[in-house]
Amino acid sequence: MPRRTMIGIMLLTTLLAGCGGGASAPAPDGDPDFTLAAQPSELNIAPARSGTTSIRITRPAQPGGVVNLKLEGPMAGGGADRIGGAFGPQQGGSSALTLTVGANVPAGTYPLTVHGTNGSVSKTTGVRVKVERWLLVDADRSANNGAPQDASRPLSALDATMRAALSGKAFDVFVVKSGSITTDVPAINGPDAARLNRYSGVVWYTGNQWDQPPTQDDLRSMTAYLAGADHKLVLQSAAFVQALDGTANVFQATDQDLDRNAAQKTFLRTQLGVQGYTFQYRRDAPGVLPGPGSVMGDLGALSLANPASVAAFKRLDDPKGQDLLTVGVGSGVQGAVAVSRTGLGSGGTSRAVYLGLSPDELAGGDVPGLLGRLLRN
Repeated sequence: MPRRTMIGIMLLTTLLAGCGGGASAPAPDGDPDFTLAAQPSELNIAPARSGTTSIRITRPAQPGGVVNLKLEGPMAGGGADRIGGAFGPQQGGSSALTLTVGANVPAGTYPLTVHGTNGSVSKTTGVRVKVERWLLVDADRSANNGAPQDASRPLSALDATMRAALSGKAFDVFVVKSGSITTDVPAINGPDAARLNRYSGVVWYTGNQWDQPPTQDDLRSMTAYLAGADHKLVLQSAAFVQALDGTANVFQATDQDLDRNAAQKTFLRTQLGVQGYTFQYRRDAPGVLPGPGSVMGDLGALSLANPASVAAFKRLDDPKGQDLLTVGVGSGVQGAVAVSRTGLGSGGTSRAVYLGLSPDELAGGDVPGLLGRLLRN
């Protein structure tokens, strides 16, 4: 073999050896290990909206390589029925993860996984996305309730107030048809349990009218809804209590006289923790006070109009319940006109709120603030 050829082969062999023969790159200098953590690890995001969490990437003192991140899980992906994720640049040991919920993702809680890799090192951390969608059940017997399919019917002032309370949230509206509680059931029923279960929260209001409280079918639907997980019901109805027997200026027990209105009394007792109820048609414009230690504590003074329909309650001795608002119902006696109860349903994760007065019968005070607190409680 010529000397020049031999020298060329030797040089080529040396170069290939220096490059690892072209088979694989050498391991990077430094330690490839890392850990991941999401802060916060749970986000509430409405359909067609986004939220952001920070993915903290902790590296050793002498790190090696680059950590690559991706989002995984049954609901991860693009499109209207999935939850998409976009990672920002890694700066200061963290990456911002922006999660976007598709417009058609149903209400519920969805676990997602952030998967990081660096060479042969693989780590994960979890993120939970709670998708909120609310249903507003309009049952106040105003003009639009006469023909629920007629969008040209005007809304009442209360209708506008209740819709405004849900601004900023994803919500749908179910308009209950006006009719007779004795002759028009089931045509005047509200949404059934299957419909309610599509939503993380339900606001059901009857306003200041007395003639059409929720039907017994409605109560069964609400009870089934509260038996689920992560559900919230806000029920406003003085009519519900006015229709019961024996209402007066004293509390009527929910566990007595069950041969009459048994379904209503059972609902009050089992779902809302109510021991006694009373209905009053007030002409004295009483003040409404926040319940001790409740979310209403910083709301300020509220007062009722003259006249006003008021349902008030005495709660069971139940640590899961709370008086949110109170009003005087007799000499030295306070009744709760707003109560809440937690620990309901699957895993104790559902909750109910009852408001025994109509927001449009408040003569003074922060009505939007009141409704906002009821939704958050």
